[in-house]
Amino acid sequence: MRIVVNQCVMRLRQQRRARLISLDTRENPDTGRPLELASAEAGPEAGFAAGEIREVVAREIRRIPPLLRSALWLRDVNELQIDDVANQLGITATAAKSRLLRARAVLRRRMEKHLGRLGLATLIG
Repeated sequence: MRIVVNQCVMRLRQQRRARLISLDTRENPDTGRPLELASAEAGPEAGFAAGEIREVVAREIRRIPPLLRSALWLRDVNELQIDDVANQLGITATAAKSRLLRARAVLRRRMEKHLGRLGLATLIG
């Protein structure tokens, strides 16, 4: 019973602190300034950075040896299943997985030269 009472008290406190502003008004009631909402779109810097990263990734993929690049391209770019990748390359699924693993490792090492370990970890997620 006491837990429920405490939860209700906490909810009431939060509602008192929360200030709602109508989006229909043109001014912020606290400051009197025009109400500005942040855009959900990425800014120009983020768009430019993403384009630069795409160019670097594409260039580094082209530098991977062709034997490995084909497995990477089919699986990660064309998003084929590993069995389909193996059929396209005329190899077993195990060999395709091995090539894909090696290709990703080579690409990772190449990208670390550009971004460093922390930058690559941030990019990957």
